[in-house]
Amino acid sequence: EASRARDAAAAALAEASAAQARAQQQIEGLEADVEAARARVFAVLNSATALRHAMEHAAAQRDRVAATLAKLDVETDDLRRETETAGADLESAREALLRGRSALEGCAVEIATRESELVAARARQESRARALREREQELARAEARLASLVELEASRAEFGDAARMVLVQANGRVGQQGAVADYLEVDRPYECAVEACLGDLLQCVVVERHDQAASGVALVREHDAGRCGFVVIDPASNGYHPHEPIRMAGIVPISEVLRVSGPHASTIRKVIPEAYIADSFDRAVAASRQTLAPVATLEGDVLRGSHLVWGGAKAEARGIFATRRDIKDLRVQSAAWRENLARAAEETARLDLAIAEATSAVAALTAERHRQEMAIVAHEGHVERASVDADRLARKADVIGLERRQAEQERAALDGRYAEAETAIGRLYEDQRRAEAALSEAQADLMSARDAVEALSASSAEARAAHAAMIERAAAVAAEVLRLEEAADDVEQRIAARAAELDLARTRREALLQAVTEGGRALDQDIRTLETLRDDVRQADEAVADVRGRVDAQDAAIRQARQSLEDVRAQAGDLDVARATAESDRAHLAQLSVETTQCTLDQVMADVEQLEQAGEATPDAAAITAEEPDLDVEEGEAEAGTSPAAAAAAAVMTAEEAIAALKAKVERLGPVNMMAIEQFDELETRHTFLTTQRKDLIDSIAQTTDTIRRIDETSTRRFNEAFAAIQLNFQETFGTLFGGGRAGLALIDENDPLESGIDIVASPPGKRLQNVQLLSGGEKALTAIALMFAIFKYKPSPFCLLDEIDAPLDDANVGRFVEMLQGMLDRTQFILITHNRRTMEIANRLYGVTMEEPGVSKLISVQLN
Repeated sequence: EASRARDAAAAALAEASAAQARAQQQIEGLEADVEAARARVFAVLNSATALRHAMEHAAAQRDRVAATLAKLDVETDDLRRETETAGADLESAREALLRGRSALEGCAVEIATRESELVAARARQESRARALREREQELARAEARLASLVELEASRAEFGDAARMVLVQANGRVGQQGAVADYLEVDRPYECAVEACLGDLLQCVVVERHDQAASGVALVREHDAGRCGFVVIDPASNGYHPHEPIRMAGIVPISEVLRVSGPHASTIRKVIPEAYIADSFDRAVAASRQTLAPVATLEGDVLRGSHLVWGGAKAEARGIFATRRDIKDLRVQSAAWRENLARAAEETARLDLAIAEATSAVAALTAERHRQEMAIVAHEGHVERASVDADRLARKADVIGLERRQAEQERAALDGRYAEAETAIGRLYEDQRRAEAALSEAQADLMSARDAVEALSASSAEARAAHAAMIERAAAVAAEVLRLEEAADDVEQRIAARAAELDLARTRREALLQAVTEGGRALDQDIRTLETLRDDVRQADEAVADVRGRVDAQDAAIRQARQSLEDVRAQAGDLDVARATAESDRAHLAQLSVETTQCTLDQVMADVEQLEQAGEATPDAAAITAEEPDLDVEEGEAEAGTSPAAAAAAAVMTAEEAIAALKAKVERLGPVNMMAIEQFDELETRHTFLTTQRKDLIDSIAQTTDTIRRIDETSTRRFNEAFAAIQLNFQETFGTLFGGGRAGLALIDENDPLESGIDIVASPPGKRLQNVQLLSGGEKALTAIALMFAIFKYKPSPFCLLDEIDAPLDDANVGRFVEMLQGMLDRTQFILITHNRRTMEIANRLYGVTMEEPGVSKLISVQLN
């Protein structure tokens, strides 16, 4: 039924639609005519409007072109003035550039001159400094020698034991007035001759009274010092009657070469014996045949009469006059050298001042050259900018000329178009009137056709509404059927999906149960493996502890062996010293044996062994004492009063006692050999010198050992303090730079910190504690930086130069490094060589080195604050 109703409504609708279509075609034809007429009217209107707009636009364009031309005129004037200014600026910049280059060349020449002068002054200063040091060394050696000679003179080292003891150690008991040699002066050529002639007289002690001389003799006997002579200043003595000296060629009386001075000169002249000095040995022989007085040669050989001749001396032997002369010469030389040193020091000071002035001048000239270079760069930039401005102004002038020509051409074209538009507008007004009349007729026909179409449209609309209702009802029924079919299909699909999900869940459940079972078995296996590894670790720890114990025992044995080695070395050193001492004593005994007995030490020892084997080594006391002469009555009375027991004791005498007795007899015999005393003095001087040197060496060794011990104690204490402080600072700086972690320093040999190495261990965040050699490159660099800052915190340095120390660091570590560096700027001035921007940001001044030309470096500085 719905279909039949729908078909009837469709037929009525088709009929109404056909009628409406025919009416619509007629309307469309009329509308086309109306639209054609309207189009013609609009076309005329549009053309007229376009022409009016074109005229208005042309007028506006003409005004704009006129304004543009006026603006171009103003710009032309401004451009001309700017061109003149730019040309003048360019010329002035070029002149300034030429002046700057000329000044720079002059400055370079002046710097070269100053530098050559500075090099020459430094060379002279170094030469004078070397000469000054050499003179200072010569002066020090001369002063040391002078002090040694003065000490020898003060200690009367050239005198015999008895005279030296009376002169140096009498302490007011004798009232000595010095020795005879103190009152005499001799020219250098006659020193050896005078000393050979006068001999022991030079060492005689000058006293005022005879009782003082007796006190001196008693003092000498009390100390068993030998024989000593005295010169008594006795005003009551008889007059002095000198002998008339002999006169021969080449012979000079000793009184003529001696200069006696002092308060007791008259007495000294009285005791000086008659003696002569010959300029050659032959003339001395000739003179000795004329007189019994001693005749000495300039070399120190002495002749007494025609039969006695003494001569010879050791090369190292030093006389009393030679020592005094050397002291006098050294004092004169020391004074002269001090004056030379003062002059050299003044000249060196002047050279230092000249060098300082030259250095300041070079620095000032260098600064001036740098300023001139900067000025030249500024002038070059100014010239370049002026040239660029001139080129820009020239291009701008060309552009302005082109724009002016284009504006004039545009104004002429606009005038032509404006005239053509006025003519066309007149023609369009006539066409517009004709088109509007045709449009009115077409609109009237269109209105009548539209009324007919409206009636047909109403009937067609009613049929269309009925047909639409039928169609909507049929569509609703079909849609309901289709919805029910789709709902059934959806329910079936959902059932199948739920079944598939159920199967998948069962499969996953079985797989999870199997995985849990396998995971349990693997966990049990891992637990058993962990227990095994723990046992292995405990065994390894026990082995390590055992090995450490053995290592400690070995270290203790090594230290004990080192101590034993040091003891052996000390004993060897002592034995070397004892051996050297024994060798020195043996050499001294050998020399003494040769000088005393004219036999070598081996020969003397052989003789002693033969005497011991023959039983003759025991001295004959009776023979030794039997030859003792009676010196005076008192000694005879003492001998007469000797008891039999004492005589019996004297009959038995040891070798040492016999030697002492024989030495006493030799001393009582008096001087026989005039050179014996000099030889004894030389040997005694050498013994004293060697004994002093040995004592100085022993004292120096003891002082050096004590000093080394104190230095080791102080060094160890200071090292431990510094090590502890740097250890704490290192832990702090390491944690700051790494953002955590641990680090430390460890001594390899704690028992000997001064000779021990230092092991650095570090543990960055997330890593175990290990040696610093096992870290990465960046971690090594950061650890080294932390150690450097730790040392600087303990003992800051005024300056620190860091060469690309931040190169292996990333941005985060560079930031921490920069923060720590800023925290130390109050104690240290840092000079950094870096390519990192973040490090450059904290600098107060930047210096850049660039190479604008190959092989020519240029320095650029920037002051930031």
